[in-house]
Amino acid sequence: MLMQPNQYPPAPPPMHSPNNPGLNPYDFLLDKPKKSKSFLPSGNSTKQRIIIVVVIIIIIFVAGSIILSLLGSSGKSASDDLLVVAQKQTEIIRVTNIGYTKARDKSTKNLALTAELSILSDQAPLLVAMKKSGIDVSKSQLVLGKNTSTDAKLTLADQDNNFDDVFNQTLIGSLGSYQTAVKKAYDETNSTKTKLALVSSLQNVGKILSNQQ
Repeated sequence: MLMQPNQYPPAPPPMHSPNNPGLNPYDFLLDKPKKSKSFLPSGNSTKQRIIIVVVIIIIIFVAGSIILSLLGSSGKSASDDLLVVAQKQTEIIRVTNIGYTKARDKSTKNLALTAELSILSDQAPLLVAMKKSGIDVSKSQLVLGKNTSTDAKLTLADQDNNFDDVFNQTLIGSLGSYQTAVKKAYDETNSTKTKLALVSSLQNVGKILSNQQ
């Protein structure tokens, strides 16, 4: 085929040269893949790496402290609730003994004796379960639930020949408060043995209160 005058052959593709490095069609084969960014900063020096490690350790320490604090407060709350139950048991036993001694009516004496024996039978296994759970309660702690106003009220009622009525009202009120405390302690504790002891307490106090309605 003959070329017409003034026609020139097509220009060859540009060649790679040191002055035109971007014109090499095979540059993509020589390009290094870009590194993906890490979610953690990377230090370019030993000092920066040490700072990063220290910051991570501080974050872990703070998070662990918060978790331990929450667990500790929960355990303390359960222990306090169980102590309240044991203290209420001790106080009811003390008051029922007064009632049985001073009551004039036979039904009042029977109520005092029934409540005393029931609470006594419930307190022993509860204290054992608490001790096995690491909650050791002393006698001096148990008597801290004493209500001196109850003594004053019963003494005045005895002087006014109205002991039985006042005692019955006082004891039933104490048993109701005790029942509420047992329910709260049951919800807070994680110990299976302690829960079993509290269930027995709930059942027994429930029977006493239902018989007074």
